[in-house]
Amino acid sequence: MDRVRAGMTVIELMVVLAIIGVLLTVAGFQVAPWLDNGRLKTAARSAAGGLSLARSEAIRSGDVHLLVFQQAIGAAGAIVVSNDGPQSAMNCQVDTGETVHTFELPDGVEWGTSSALSNGAPAPDDLGISVAGISDGSSFSDATRVAASQATWVAFFPDGIPRLFTPSDCAALGQIGQGAGALYLTNQLRDYAVVLSPLGSVRVHGWGSAGWAL
Repeated sequence: MDRVRAGMTVIELMVVLAIIGVLLTVAGFQVAPWLDNGRLKTAARSAAGGLSLARSEAIRSGDVHLLVFQQAIGAAGAIVVSNDGPQSAMNCQVDTGETVHTFELPDGVEWGTSSALSNGAPAPDDLGISVAGISDGSSFSDATRVAASQATWVAFFPDGIPRLFTPSDCAALGQIGQGAGALYLTNQLRDYAVVLSPLGSVRVHGWGSAGWAL
C-alpha cells in the first residue's frame, strides 16, 4: 500500500511539474514582448535625454555640443554627446577627449521604423526634411537642407538652439530655426519618435493603433 501511495505521489508530482512548465512557457511568451517594449521605451527616453544633455551642456559651458548617432562622423557608440569647443574652433568631428556621454542601443532595438507599423510616417511636429530617411532612423539633413542629404547629427550652440552642419564643410552651418528633426527607433513591435523642435525642446511619440501619440 505504501508503495502504491509513493508511486501515485511521484506521478502527481510529475503532473504538477508539467503543468508548471506549460504555465512558465506561456508566461514567457507573454513577458518577452513586454520586456522588449520596455527596452525600446528606455532607448527612446535615452535618445531624448541625449538631445537634452547636449543642449544643456552647450548652454552651461558656452561651447558647441554635437549630438551624433548611428556611429556617424567617427563617433564611437550609438548616441554620442561631444563637446566640440567654441564656435570659432569647432571642427564638426568627435575627437579624442571630447566625448561627454555615450549611449548604446540595447539588444533588439534598431534605428528606423517598422514597415508593419508607422512605415516611415513622420511624427507630429517633425520639421526635418529628410523624409526618405525616417525608415532608417533620421529626418535630419545636413546644412544644405537638401531632402536627400540625410544626417545623423545635430549641433547645439550656447544659446541652446540646434543647428545643422556639414562635416566636410564645418563653416557651412544651417540657419537658426532650421535645426529641427527627429530620431526614430523600433523593435519591430513598436515604433518611437524622438522629436527635436527648432528651439531645442524634445518630445517622445509612440506609434499606436491610432497613429503617433505622446
